[in-house]
Amino acid sequence: MKTRLKFFFIISLLLMAATCLHAQECKVLLPEIADIYEGGCKKGLAHGKGKASGTDTYEGTFKKGYPHGDGTYSYANGDVYIGDMRRGEKDGEGTLTCKYGDRDTVLAGLWEKNEYLGPKPVRPEVLYKYGVDSYSFRKERDGDRFLVDILINGTPNTDVLDFAIVATSGNELSMGRSFGYENVIFPVVCKISYKSWNKLRTSRHEVIFEFKITDPGDWKVIITN
Repeated sequence: MKTRLKFFFIISLLLMAATCLHAQECKVLLPEIADIYEGGCKKGLAHGKGKASGTDTYEGTFKKGYPHGDGTYSYANGDVYIGDMRRGEKDGEGTLTCKYGDRDTVLAGLWEKNEYLGPKPVRPEVLYKYGVDSYSFRKERDGDRFLVDILINGTPNTDVLDFAIVATSGNELSMGRSFGYENVIFPVVCKISYKSWNKLRTSRHEVIFEFKITDPGDWKVIITN
């Protein structure tokens, strides 16, 4: 009986030693969370889903020893970041909740190498369309205007009837074959209507396109019939 107990005791010690050795071999390369790690491992480094802790704590996705991907990073001072990480840094889309005096301050949006870039831009929204084959929005630079181009069969559509454009702010603008508004206050809603030939130029049809742009800038809008 004593021999059997001794045998099981030795086996248990060997299993514990193997577990500890395995844990030691799987390293986390970010010093602030490198004390304890549980989770996936690849080539001796934290990789995949896991949880690591030290002065700070992180739970989420790891890659080659670093927090990389989606996760939650809790700082020793109580701040919490939830979102994208890249090689141990806040990078991508995420939200940092931190204390400012007695109040919580929330920084939500885009990050790059731990630097907060600002809120995530809101994509332009099509509110209504009729008689439109395709469309696109492109922010070209900072600014306060938008210009619209109308195409048919990949070339400028210069033969439209009953054209009308109205926007919620700004001054109407025409530049060559482009038209739109400048001095715009965003968000802006614009409605365009006209009659256009079909692609075979056998009949005309009505076109209506209404959209909303929230993110300030100098925008190019392309409508294709």
